[in-house]
Amino acid sequence: MGKKTSEKILEFGRITNLSKEGFLLNIIKYGTYLALLTPVVFSKLFFPPPLPPTIFFRIAVDIILIAYIILSISNPDYRPKFNILTIVISLFLGVLILTSFTGVNFEKSLWGNFDRMGGLLTFFHLFGFFIVLSNVFKNRKDWEGIFTFSILVGVLVTALILFSNRFSIKEGGTLWNSSLFASYLLFNIYFALTLFLIKREGRRILYGASMIIFLSALFFSGCRGAIVSFFVGLFLLILGYLIFFKKKLLKWFILGVFLILIISIGCAFIPKSGFIKNEFKTIWESPTLQARFIVWQTGWEGWKEKFLFGWGPENFDVVFFKYFNPKLYWTQYGGEVVFDRAHNIILDVGATSGLFGVLSYLTIFIIVFFILLKACKKSLVKREITFLLGITVLFAVYFIQNLLVLDAINSYMMFFLILAFAGYVLDEKKSKNLNGKESSKSSFFLWLGIISIIFVILMFYFGNIQSVRASFYINRAMNVSLEESIRLFQKSFKIHSMSRLDGSKYFYNKIGQSFSGSPYINRETIKNELQVAEKELEKNIKENPLDFYLHLQLAGIYNDYFQLTGDREKLILAESVLREAIVLSPKNQRGYWRLADVMFFQGKYEEQIELLQRAIDLEPRLAESHWYLATAYTMAGQKELSRKKLEDIIKNMTETKGKKVSLREMANFYINWADYYSVGYIYQESIKNNPKKALLDVQKIFKNNPQDLNTRGKLFMIYIQLGEIDKAEELIKDSLGSMPESRRNDFEKILQNAKKQQ
Repeated sequence: MGKKTSEKILEFGRITNLSKEGFLLNIIKYGTYLALLTPVVFSKLFFPPPLPPTIFFRIAVDIILIAYIILSISNPDYRPKFNILTIVISLFLGVLILTSFTGVNFEKSLWGNFDRMGGLLTFFHLFGFFIVLSNVFKNRKDWEGIFTFSILVGVLVTALILFSNRFSIKEGGTLWNSSLFASYLLFNIYFALTLFLIKREGRRILYGASMIIFLSALFFSGCRGAIVSFFVGLFLLILGYLIFFKKKLLKWFILGVFLILIISIGCAFIPKSGFIKNEFKTIWESPTLQARFIVWQTGWEGWKEKFLFGWGPENFDVVFFKYFNPKLYWTQYGGEVVFDRAHNIILDVGATSGLFGVLSYLTIFIIVFFILLKACKKSLVKREITFLLGITVLFAVYFIQNLLVLDAINSYMMFFLILAFAGYVLDEKKSKNLNGKESSKSSFFLWLGIISIIFVILMFYFGNIQSVRASFYINRAMNVSLEESIRLFQKSFKIHSMSRLDGSKYFYNKIGQSFSGSPYINRETIKNELQVAEKELEKNIKENPLDFYLHLQLAGIYNDYFQLTGDREKLILAESVLREAIVLSPKNQRGYWRLADVMFFQGKYEEQIELLQRAIDLEPRLAESHWYLATAYTMAGQKELSRKKLEDIIKNMTETKGKKVSLREMANFYINWADYYSVGYIYQESIKNNPKKALLDVQKIFKNNPQDLNTRGKLFMIYIQLGEIDKAEELIKDSLGSMPESRRNDFEKILQNAKKQQ
């Protein structure tokens, strides 16, 4: 009786264990599908847009990690395999951890920022995602199901763009960036293409239709880098097919490609057939690509300085500002002057994690290509080879397009999904038959599992829950009254250090809106908000002393406080902070422009002019710097120098770069400073194109309001321009007595110069 009872108990335990295992496997399976829904996630409750999908992915991974840890404790078959791929990925993660400690800001490396949601925490989740998938999904059907589900999610993302007025392909739909959207599409295009090639009948319709949808969205996105990457991948896929299946045709294929290249190059240099040449020129001269070249050079300079270990993950902005290129203010480069990524994966990893980071990253690709191509070579089944070849090409496409763009959570997720698939391929034969070993009772694995679960729970709370709460309060603070926003921002800063490090810029923007907004806002409220922002930014700079942008923001707070209260001590503080900022970014004109403003308020006009001249010296062709110097001359009372600079600006307007100041803006400035000679010169230049039309327009205004001195002045300048000096002199004589002396002198001087030129 006792023997039968014990056998029944053992049998019940075995069934219970199997039932528990099935339950855990289902959590992992559906949790994986849940994670793949990340690109669909968006919300107005949190700010900025990248935060909700990243948090969603990390929470999904936390769920499957806990289930996996319990599963691996009870069944050794699911424990991580320490193969070559796991080792090199672990090595890359280890380098990221190491360089976070050796970098310039560990907290920033750990948490990342709201705009990117990168950092070590996200990589911990991605690594966990890889470990779980590569050790749980052990047959081909599992992976085909995962890829098919990803395709369906991709179709859903594209449908949201096509059938919703809220989203646009050019803006990346739910991914909020066209480049990130195109990068995500590439994965699903090749999933669909690969499965289309190996499946038959009904499913081919699904994959073929999906592919058409994806390709249409890709071409409409206008992301040339992703489009080129797609065609390069197609070429590689055909080449791989010939290598593995049609070796005799390979030489003819290579010859054909060579001939096509010769014909294409010839067409590019034939004037009547310049489509290829023009298209290449358009791509080459696009502001986006030109800006990339400059940022790449910046990244390389930063990498050279800290060649082995870099500046630390998520700290590329420090490198960018230190080696800032003043040409970035040109409209030719898009006018974007803040970059937190190199937009080239090699330079980005090199600048932030040094040579060790780059080598460990590239090793991952080498190992994956080796695993997949070796499996292709060993396989005797055509469909198997096609499947593996398609994923290999996809991996190459991802690497190629990452030389031009950056990664976000959606592309990172797909990248680590492919890594997990490579892990499955590597251990496929070993894992075909699970040996069904009894649960390991080793206390080592039990305690390791408990520690791992605690670590996941801590990540879940501090990395996800707290960052969501902090983002929620920032989002509310940006959309409520001035008084309430202070409390919400402070609450956010206390909740999470990422909010303290990154959220202050949103606080600063809110203050700027309040300070320049309605005149009915309570001045005492603005003063209190400025004081709060001042304390937060000062604290932030102590923790992040190399952040150029934070220094500009703090100087702006000091300057605003001075203008509100007249407290000149704030000007001294602003000067000190801006001088530190210039040290951090010595070639960035903005630091000199801001410091010149402070010098003006202090009455130090010579230093103001000297600073603006230094800004010009950094990039002499930038129009803004020249205009700021012209205004500084006027404000310093040096009208002759201002007029000479104004003449140079207008004379060289077509040759200068960057944001142009309109003639109307110039005229308004000089009217406010009562420099009517300069106003007259601007009017003279503005009517050169069509003086007769200008005459008719002004005469109509003058007829209705003949006493208005500004209208009379415009009419005077038109007569001068047309060479009708007598009419100009007669017109102005009637008004000289009612004019201020400075204005009268200006008009008389213009008249004398015109008479001399007759």
